[in-house]
Amino acid sequence: MLIEPKMICMISAYTVTQSVITDCSFVASLIVAAMYERKHNKQLITNIIYPQNKQGKPIVNKGGKYMIRLFFNG
Repeated sequence: MLIEPKMICMISAYTVTQSVITDCSFVASLIVAAMYERKHNKQLITNIIYPQNKQGKPIVNKGGKYMIRLFFNG
């Protein structure tokens, strides 16, 4: 049986850390979005990761390249 790799198995606020990104408000926003997504089962972070399948869930890119869509001021 072939097991397909899974892009995201669990989203958690505890996996987001501030290191290279010096803007703590951006990191805090990611943590709040992760907590909301997990609590309410509504995609906030995972729906901005590409490539995606037809259901809008991120999928593994065999080339290892991913893109995220970020909005500035709206």
